[in-house]
Amino acid sequence: MRGIGLGVIYLSYTPRGLWLFGRHCWRIVQADEYPSGVLTEEVEMTSATYTVSGMTCGHCVGSVKSEVGKIAGVTAVDVDLATGKVIVTGDAPIGEALVRDAVEEAGYELTSA
Repeated sequence: MRGIGLGVIYLSYTPRGLWLFGRHCWRIVQADEYPSGVLTEEVEMTSATYTVSGMTCGHCVGSVKSEVGKIAGVTAVDVDLATGKVIVTGDAPIGEALVRDAVEEAGYELTSA
């Protein structure tokens, strides 16, 4: 997942498409996906907050973001190193077990959901 901040909006590219976040979330789609010519669609987003233990540096944060970001449906992962809080945003609810497995794959422990 790659992204760039543009003031009050955030543009992110994931395997599921190009996303524009701001007050609302929009997925920018290919014209051939919608013959009627619609180029964007508003998507209802969900988010969940978890606590991860064992992270001590920026590399740890990157590992957790990378592994959790691979979960199907995840559109954004925000990690706060100081608190261990991980906010997972998706275009559908993401199962806690999937997040736990991804965090463990990164080498850390999900301590609360």
